[in-house]
Amino acid sequence: MTGMRLKLSGTEQGLTTVVSTIISGADSPELVRESIIQLFPDFPEQAAIEPSFPSENLVSWQAKNISLATLLDAIHEQRILDTALDYMSKSLNSDSTTFYILRQASIRGKVAFPVGDINELGGVLKIEISGPNLDQWLEAATWHEGRDVVPRTIGDELTMTENGDPVTWIQD
Repeated sequence: MTGMRLKLSGTEQGLTTVVSTIISGADSPELVRESIIQLFPDFPEQAAIEPSFPSENLVSWQAKNISLATLLDAIHEQRILDTALDYMSKSLNSDSTTFYILRQASIRGKVAFPVGDINELGGVLKIEISGPNLDQWLEAATWHEGRDVVPRTIGDELTMTENGDPVTWIQD
């Protein structure tokens, strides 16, 4: 793979993708929509009413077979590929995984993963991916040239710790 990046989207590789979020309290549906379409531009329009105080409404938005191409582009641009591999595969079992990204970051087209409690201020986007050989797809989707020098695989000895701390390595 040296020097060449595969452009993956998930939907065109036999995977099922689901992107969802919960709008609660004083969340502005318009701002939530903006945060979603920054990383998932093909997420369909959803109906919601702007909240009025006090509001305890919970509205769930969900869409299936959403392309992950823009999300993956952002991960590559931010150069957080190893972190993304670790976080995206953290709940991998067989051929499915679920992970979250922060809406506050996504509204600016950035990817940030919550560490610990997913009930972060500003909310989260939930991404579910399933399909055959998902582990190989995740490794390919987050591949970078540095892995020619320091190979990485899901669950290897360089995987971040449970609380999100990095594992450091020393190259001989």
